[in-house]
Amino acid sequence: MQKLFYLFLSVAIIPFLANAQIDSAKIKDNISYKNDSFYKKGFKAAELNYKGYKTISTITFASSATFLALGPFVAGTALLTAPNLKNINDPLLNEPNYYKGYLDNAKSIRRRKIVKNWLIGTGVCVGLYTIIGVAIISNGNFIK
Repeated sequence: MQKLFYLFLSVAIIPFLANAQIDSAKIKDNISYKNDSFYKKGFKAAELNYKGYKTISTITFASSATFLALGPFVAGTALLTAPNLKNINDPLLNEPNYYKGYLDNAKSIRRRKIVKNWLIGTGVCVGLYTIIGVAIISNGNFIK
């Protein structure tokens, strides 16, 4: 069984490690645009103005709080979708580095809020299940 586990682990990790080669040009490009003033302005603007997470994070909380198995599915699906920036009236979004900074921070904000609401919803659901279980057991219906 242990050999099978190691075989599975090596089959799963080796292709990942082969694709994880460090490209110094990509790192240099990544650092250069993150130091750009437009990138920083876009990053800050997202922190001040981005509110596109509210609906999906509320849906994630509600699904996690009502049905424990549904929460991870909704949260995972929400995390895989990109933030919607279509309704934002910011003329600087036409600047590529500004847009990249805004989008990076919007993704980060959205991810934090979704995960936070998923964890809170899961806690609420587990708490409710515990209270209901204790109430049923203390009533004596299952201890006869």
